Amino acid sequence: WQMTSNFASNQNAVNAFTRSLEEWRCETQMNWVIGNPSNADSIASEDVNIVRFTNFGDSRLGVCYSWYTGCFSSGNLNWFVKELDIEFDSTRNWYYGTGSPTSNQLDFETVATHELGHGHQLGHVRASSKVMFYSLGPGQRKTDLVATDIEGGNYVKTKSIASSPCGPSNMQAVSASACLLSPPKSMFAIS
Repeated sequence: WQMTSNFASNQNAVNAFTRSLEEWRCETQMNWVIGNPSNADSIASEDVNIVRFTNFGDSRLGVCYSWYTGCFSSGNLNWFVKELDIEFDSTRNWYYGTGSPTSNQLDFETVATHELGHGHQLGHVRASSKVMFYSLGPGQRKTDLVATDIEGGNYVKTKSIASSPCGPSNMQAVSASACLLSPPKSMFAIS
């Protein structure tokens, strides 16, 4: 995942997104990482997994886009995810912390966890208590993955580490002991 400059400049958003990414990495061992910020700032299939802010102008809080490609092998069409992009609505009154949002705030980490679930190719559910529920209201927070989220994510991970007749090489899953991302390092000089 590469953040655009407008996203990367919001450290609170970066921290919340990183917590969501770590939740998925630790539960499913998906080898997603955060790379250097990107100069690309468009939602398009350009081989960069973008994270950015935008203004939707409607009720959407966030969207995860998936691009697929595939090939024929032994008479079967085999598909795989080529790229993912995520964008969040910049006009919302976001809560970026780890506690509870107020009654007029939307929880950014919940939306990030939800959109990363779509990155795992999970769909919406009808259980309002779960992170993959199709809607989120002000003051609500649901960042914990449940068994069905983890099972779905593990299914996709297992497919990703199996040999494929086309596409990229097999994914290497992260170990449960190495699922947390390294914190950013700051360099200070004494003058």
